[in-house]
Amino acid sequence: MSVYNGEAYLKQAIDSILNQTFDDFEFIIIDDGSTDNTANILKQYSDSRIVRHTFNVNRGLVHALNYGLNMAHGKFIARQDADDISMPKRFEMQIDFMHTNPHVVLVGSAYDVMDETGKYIRTDHFPTNDTAIRWLMLFHNAFAHTSVMFRADLLKTHNLCYNLNLRYSQDYDLWSTLLQYGHGYNFDVPLVKRRFHPEQVSKTSWDEQQGYANQISQQSIKRLGTELSLQQVSLFREWVLRFPARQSNMDKNVARRLRHHWIYRMLEAMHVKASFDAPEVDTLFNRWQEAWRSRLLPNMLKTNVLFVIRYGLSQRKK
Repeated sequence: MSVYNGEAYLKQAIDSILNQTFDDFEFIIIDDGSTDNTANILKQYSDSRIVRHTFNVNRGLVHALNYGLNMAHGKFIARQDADDISMPKRFEMQIDFMHTNPHVVLVGSAYDVMDETGKYIRTDHFPTNDTAIRWLMLFHNAFAHTSVMFRADLLKTHNLCYNLNLRYSQDYDLWSTLLQYGHGYNFDVPLVKRRFHPEQVSKTSWDEQQGYANQISQQSIKRLGTELSLQQVSLFREWVLRFPARQSNMDKNVARRLRHHWIYRMLEAMHVKASFDAPEVDTLFNRWQEAWRSRLLPNMLKTNVLFVIRYGLSQRKK
């Protein structure tokens, strides 16, 4: 956990970790040069599981997180933001799952959204299935950073860390790399409560954040053997993720090209890629074709490509 001037919510965040039903862990907290009451709050804790380090000046989230990764000794590494809350059984559930599924390298979960006061707003979900996760990861982060747990040995073996050259979306980049070495999974039940408030980076720096996400998306698509320019990736993500303010400016011919050409290129690339679950990719590809040809769901398909994978994988169960 990295914290910078987090006095408002820090105690709730720390307590949620210390009260986990699985209690055999080291809790690394990096005070990233805070100038508020953060240091005094941290001094109140005498729990031997807490390993605290303080930067004299604010070095930024990426530096703090990488410093924490280098300090970690555990088999698994869990992340949580300093304004969020982990459910009591989070560690227990994630560790049990990782032990039972050695092919899984990264596990996250759905999360409850709360406001500044802790009031519940809604529950947000991510794909749970590895194929669905990989599809979404081509365009968007499929994991809530504050909910993840991953295998520590992969970082050492492959010399991995958060990318210092990225100001935002460093987690999206790291997960994209980790998934080259194994499977991903998301619990469909919320294991964390995620706080949304006006000061959040994701609200105040949207355009810059999406610029970095476009670069990561471009590299993920390239690994499938498909080349798209940054402009094409940007347009593609705007359509796939339904950014309303952007879509209104999109040329209809461009949108048509996206629907009929790029989606097929992605699905075909997934179809031949050995690392993907072939039966599920087959199902996704076939259901996309079936739905488009029959025009059973034309409006949904034309406005939200993320629906395609939900539709395809749901039909596989029938």
